[in-house]
Amino acid sequence: MKLILTSEGFHDNPHKILSEMARLTNKKVEEIKITLFSILYTDIHQYYLTKTVDLIESLRLDKQNIKTINICKECPQTALQDLDVMYMCWGNTFEVLYNLQKNWFIQYIKDFIQKWWVYLGHSAGSQILWPDIGIASAGSSGDIDEVGLKDTTWLGYIPYTIWTHYVDQDSDQIAGYQKNYKYDFLTLRDNEAIVIDWNHTNFIY
Repeated sequence: MKLILTSEGFHDNPHKILSEMARLTNKKVEEIKITLFSILYTDIHQYYLTKTVDLIESLRLDKQNIKTINICKECPQTALQDLDVMYMCWGNTFEVLYNLQKNWFIQYIKDFIQKWWVYLGHSAGSQILWPDIGIASAGSSGDIDEVGLKDTTWLGYIPYTIWTHYVDQDSDQIAGYQKNYKYDFLTLRDNEAIVIDWNHTNFIY
């Protein structure tokens, strides 16, 4: 299990994130094959996806090695073929998980993480690995459950909750949640990342 969990993906500390990707894949940057999995409902979604792809290309990744998949459509059987890094993108956490469940991505992601490949989470993409994403509505940048998600438990690949987009004014709210919430919290600011290489965890600042 090789995870890079962030609040802002490549958009903060891009070179450090890229360095970890190269280390975990044991490949040169230009050899890394990455697929971005994202919600594509609106022009805004497409704008941010294009912006992210442009940023990745600027980091010396080969354009031919960068692919995108819309999680709002049924998961293609070729989703995990010829792939080193799965980049699970941003969005409303409840909406992201809803579409992953609805469109048959769950088993693909489980298979991917359980192998030696690298999973890069960006905001909601990091949060869906929690034991329970119900807490995603909390905080200064919390999400609203507009899809009526019935099952907020999912992968649980990490035994704690990562509070993404953390800012200092969230500290009192976290303290309140910790009294009644059975999982521990780790905070993650927009310029930070957590790297989990099987049983070893590093923080990037």
